[in-house]
Amino acid sequence: MSRTKLLIIGGIIVLLGITLNSALFTVRETEQVLVLQFGEFKESVRDPGLHVKLPFIQNIQSYDKRVLSVDPDAEEMLLKDQKRIFVDAFARYRITDPRRFFQTVRNEFTFDNRFGNILTSTVKEFVAQRNLEDLLSEQRNDIMESIRDSVARESAGFGIEVVDIRIGRSELPEAVSQNVYDRMRTERERQAAQLRAEGEENARRIRAEADRQQVEIVAEAQREAQTLRGEGDATRNAILGESYGKDPAHCGQAGSLLGEGPRTAPLPTQVQKIEGAKPLLAFPRCNPRPSPCLGAGPQQGGCLQGPPSAPPGAAPPRVSLFKVETRRGPPRAARRFSPDAALCSHGTCSGRRAVRRKFRT
Repeated sequence: MSRTKLLIIGGIIVLLGITLNSALFTVRETEQVLVLQFGEFKESVRDPGLHVKLPFIQNIQSYDKRVLSVDPDAEEMLLKDQKRIFVDAFARYRITDPRRFFQTVRNEFTFDNRFGNILTSTVKEFVAQRNLEDLLSEQRNDIMESIRDSVARESAGFGIEVVDIRIGRSELPEAVSQNVYDRMRTERERQAAQLRAEGEENARRIRAEADRQQVEIVAEAQREAQTLRGEGDATRNAILGESYGKDPAHCGQAGSLLGEGPRTAPLPTQVQKIEGAKPLLAFPRCNPRPSPCLGAGPQQGGCLQGPPSAPPGAAPPRVSLFKVETRRGPPRAARRFSPDAALCSHGTCSGRRAVRRKFRT
């Protein structure tokens, strides 16, 4: 085969390859294709796979079938209460009519500019009818749904479906934010002061109630204690009376040791220990009044035998080695006496003065 024939065959093969490459095109699952002939729409291909078109005469324009987004820059807008706020809104859309989309905007870049202007103007219109509290409350969703419906009506000629519109960020300018922060801080401080005052009032009321209960409890305890003490004294007196009635002879001595029984007015007493004296176990004392015992005890001249009893409320005198002087008037020098001496003289206390003169030192 000559060289010329080989060149012809090779050229034919190359031409066939170029022709096939221009005539065949592939549609992906995420795409939709428009077939154009000299810039004029011929058909729309949505099925994925390998398709054929006229080579060198027709060309294709593909668009994405997935959800696309438009995110314009944040802009400063005016609220209903004349406050300024920065709002950043974005939209999600899907191309449903690629032919109309091609006829109106040609490509996605042009659409983003036009659709972004529509979105911004619509957001400004609705934001101007609301306060800041509405944008930060549950009404925010209602506002975004209203904006979506309005934008969908205005962009219906683009051959798209508006899926969703969201307000991503809404914040105040720096100066306005500081004013709002100061106002919020003042309100929180007022609430804190009110709660603190209510807490102090409750604390005072609880303390007063606790003090009242304490006083009542102490008073009740003291009343019960006095009642029990009175019952105990009554039981004690009954037992002592019964015991004294059984042994009247022992009444005087036991009554004196216990500090009980009637006697004359208390006399001042000076006590001094005596070296080498015998133990003083008992001595007679003057008692012109009758015996407190149920039965009369042994008396001599109106004096009850037994150790003297202490004044009311005082401890009884000790039985030990002491010399005792009982007198009326200012103190004098202590005088010695004999334990065996009789201090009474037939119902009078003259024997005591006689003993003093006898044993005066």
